[in-house]
Amino acid sequence: MSDLLDIAHQLADLARPIALKYFRHESLAVEHKDDATPVTVADKEIEHEMRKLLARVRPADGVFGEEEGQSNPDAEYQWILDPIDGTKAFTVGRPNFGTLIALHHKKRGIVLGVCDIPPTKDRWWAVKGEDSFWNGRTITTRKTKSIGDAIFSSTDPLRVPEPIFKLIKAVKDRAKIAVYGGDCLNFGLLAGGFIDILIDGRQQLYDVAPFVPLIENAGGRITQFSGAPIGFNMDDRVLACSTPELHEEVLALYREINA
Repeated sequence: MSDLLDIAHQLADLARPIALKYFRHESLAVEHKDDATPVTVADKEIEHEMRKLLARVRPADGVFGEEEGQSNPDAEYQWILDPIDGTKAFTVGRPNFGTLIALHHKKRGIVLGVCDIPPTKDRWWAVKGEDSFWNGRTITTRKTKSIGDAIFSSTDPLRVPEPIFKLIKAVKDRAKIAVYGGDCLNFGLLAGGFIDILIDGRQQLYDVAPFVPLIENAGGRITQFSGAPIGFNMDDRVLACSTPELHEEVLALYREINA
């Protein structure tokens, strides 16, 4: 997997200067897609350039990107790209946005992930079944096993469906600390031992795919609220926790309050 991970790093290296070129630029134009989410020239340019690189070095692979959709869907390997995760934060000058890159194998699922935060030069990466890394240092989760000891976060509790909103309120009332906002940065911080519980709705595969190996290698668990793994045809509700035990406690609470 080392060659494939190297390509993922090349994609992140390519994206970072483009994102920074447009970040906090007073003339940055913002459009809105059909689902009302924002998109900028930076999102489009980054994905276009990443696809060009992949076409050159991995022409047989498929690509699934937020801005240009899916190509070659039957390929053994599918690159999953989110050129700027946290576009709202990006457009208002907040530094908690990032470029997300994952690789999905037809039989093995998501086999590697990279998250790069251009303004802070932070980067997380992992290959399935190996260690997780943050800026070259091996990382683990906080190993928290109960909600009462946990640090909890959600990017935007107001955009989630009612069953998830009820869970967010219940977890906030029980957790040690609750903080909001963060987008992709939250997932890297969970893998690195700073956050214990992440609850988010309206998530697509490209929003969370890199964090499957990152969080699982580091000792945590990330799934859909059904308990099903993250993958193609997933729904939009995602739970990530610093330990399997904590993950099961949160899911049990979810079932209880929505019975």
